[in-house]
Amino acid sequence: MKKRLSFIAVVVIIGVLVTFLFNCSLQDDEMKALQTGSSTDTGAEKGILKKSNFVVDWLNVYATDDTCFFYPLTKLYRNTEYILRCNVKCTRAACLRGCRVRYYLSENANTETCCDTEIGNNWIDPLGKDESETVTSRIKLTDPAGIYYIIAYADADNRIKESDEKDNERSIRITLC
Repeated sequence: MKKRLSFIAVVVIIGVLVTFLFNCSLQDDEMKALQTGSSTDTGAEKGILKKSNFVVDWLNVYATDDTCFFYPLTKLYRNTEYILRCNVKCTRAACLRGCRVRYYLSENANTETCCDTEIGNNWIDPLGKDESETVTSRIKLTDPAGIYYIIAYADADNRIKESDEKDNERSIRITLC
C-alpha cells in the first residue's frame, strides 16, 4: 500500500512539474511575442514584427498647490518643493513589463545622463497598446542658480527591448533662481 501511494505521489509531482514547465515556457513565448509584437504597420512592411515602445508624452513642473496644474512653470526657486508630472505612453505592441521613469537635472538637453543628477523616479505599470500613465513626483532643487534641463527618461533601466530607444525621453528647460 505504501509503495502504491509513493508511486502515485511521484506521478502527481512529475505531472505538476511538467505542467508548470510547459506553462512557463508558453508564458515566455507569449511574452516574447507580445514584446516583439505580432502585427505589422503597412503592407510594405508585412512580416516585420513590432516591438513595444515607451514614449514620454509630456513633462511639466508645477507649484505644489493643486490648483496650479494648468500653469506649468519654467522658473523655479532653489530649495522650494515642486511637483513634477510626466505622462508615459505605450505605442505599438503592449508593454507587458513595467518600467521605471527617471528624472535628471542636466546642464544641457543632451540625453546622455551619465553626468546628470537624478532628482527622482517613478514606476510605470505594464501598459496596453496606446495606453498611458501619468505619474507625479515631488522635487526640490538645491543646485546653483542657472539654466538647466529636467529630463524624463522612460525605461531608463532598459528592461524592455524597444523598436525605438531614442524616443524614451523628453526634456524641459528651466531657470533656477
